[in-house]
Order: sequence, then C-alpha cells, then structure tokens
Amino acid sequence: MLLLVLSFVDFDRLQTTIKAIPLSLIVSVTILYSLGQTLSAYKWWLITSSSIEGPFLTALRAYWVGMYFNVFGFGTVGGDVARGIIFAGRRKIKTEALASVIADRAHGLATLALMGIAAVYLVDQDKIDFSYKLLLLTCSLVIIFGWFLGPSLLLKFTPLTSRWRNKIERTAAQFPRAPRRLIHITIISCAFHGIQIFTNGYLAHELGVDVPWMRIYAAIPFVNILGTLPISWQGLGVRETSLLFFLRGYINGAQAIALGAVWFIAVTITSAIGGIVAAISGDLDVVTAAKEKDISVIANGSTTAK
Repeated sequence: MLLLVLSFVDFDRLQTTIKAIPLSLIVSVTILYSLGQTLSAYKWWLITSSSIEGPFLTALRAYWVGMYFNVFGFGTVGGDVARGIIFAGRRKIKTEALASVIADRAHGLATLALMGIAAVYLVDQDKIDFSYKLLLLTCSLVIIFGWFLGPSLLLKFTPLTSRWRNKIERTAAQFPRAPRRLIHITIISCAFHGIQIFTNGYLAHELGVDVPWMRIYAAIPFVNILGTLPISWQGLGVRETSLLFFLRGYINGAQAIALGAVWFIAVTITSAIGGIVAAISGDLDVVTAAKEKDISVIANGSTTAK
C-alpha cells in the first residue's frame, strides 16, 4: 500500500515537503501523542479498577511498556498481552488483566466509530460512502450489544459445574456496566480520541494541507481505525492510503507520506520511552518469562511454568 501511494507521488514535491518539516513540529506532535496515550492509560485504569486493585502508576507503566511491545516487539496483540501481564504482576489475576485490555480496546473502537459516524452525518455525510458508515455503525452496535448482554448470555448457557464458568464471570467483571462509571470512561475516551484527531489536523495544516477542520473530524476516525488494524507495522502504508482516500481533493501523495512519516516518528519515540521504562523496571524480564509459559496456563490465571 505504501508503494501504491508512492506511485502517485511527485518525488521532487515529496523531497521539498519532507525538508520543510521543522523539528519543532515533530516535537509538538510527539508531546500531544504522549499526552493522549497517558489519558488513554487513565481510562484503562478506570476500567480495571471496577474489579482489580492497583495504583494508577502501575497501570501507566504497563500501558507504556505495552506500547513499546506494540512497535518493537510482537505487534498490537502482543503489546496488549504484555500490558495485561505486567499489570497483573505476581498476582493471580492475569485473566482479569487481559480481559480488561480487551474491554479497553473494544470500548475505544466503539467510541471512535460513533464519533466518526456523528461527524460524518453532521457535517460531511456526502463525502463518505454509505458502506463505510454502515460498517462502523454495525461494529459499534455489535460491541455495545456484546458489552451489555454478551456475558449474561454466556453465563446462561454455561453449566454451573463447568470449569469455564468462573473464568467467564471473572472476564465479565472487566466490562463495567454501571452508568456513572461507563459515562466517565466514555468521556475520557472521547477526550483521548479528540486529542488524536486534533493532532492529525494540526499536523495536516502545518504541512500545508488546506482542509476544513470539520472534514478532519469526519475523516480521521476512519483513518485511525484502519491504521490500528494488525495488517501492517504501525499502519505503515495503510495510514497514507487512507489519508489519500478519505481526504481526497484536499491532500496530495507527498503530503500524505509526510503526515504519515511525522506520525510514525512520534509513535516510535513515545514507544521507545516505554522501552526505557521497561528496561529500568525489569518488565522486559517479566514478559520474556511469560513467553515461556503455556498459553493455557496463562489463560487460567496460573503462574506455574509449563
């Protein structure tokens, strides 16, 4: 996909665009991205605190180390597993910790999809194909349905004597359904995604992309969802292609690659900080040791090595 973008690029324009990127812009985007990730870590901690005790600083450390593994280790899924393992530590709550990460991801995806749909219908409904809007709406409804009714349905069809029942109950507890807590989490999630959308818009305008802000808020949720899918490293190629598609008429190939490059650098720097934290705290050893354990044992919340 990155090659596809490059096939439409004027390389003289690309060279000029890249050379014009000031260091201060990279620093600003990195700071904004880091602030957003810290806010996201707080949201995850709120999700875990409904049934797991643990200080926010532990959750923050686990979240940042997870970002390191997302970029430099095992990809998005592996990074999320590392996050759960680190937060659980020596406690026999790995099932709960991993379930809370899934809940965090699901809630974030549903929130971002609904924000994108709202922006499209309010200001830009003629620019996004109906099939994409329908896909986002369907994903959001499935997540909401699963969040509120999924655990109850699973428990209903799981015998009381089943060895899986306790695991399902522990997993279900990581999906908070109390209205006040859920509203609190959703507001924070909206703020986090708002920061990311604003950062993309700020970056685009600094790179000379003359695009209305409301168009940014309608397009970037789609770009971010596609960019986080585990089909490329850090969304490389996917993000640039998505920018060209959803911001067509406003952005050229050189600007899309430049925007993707600055975003890539910001994510890499932030994730590298997580790696430094992991090295200092010893969390790298914790995750490495966990790799040697049987997956089924980890899923059962046991710390006994295979």
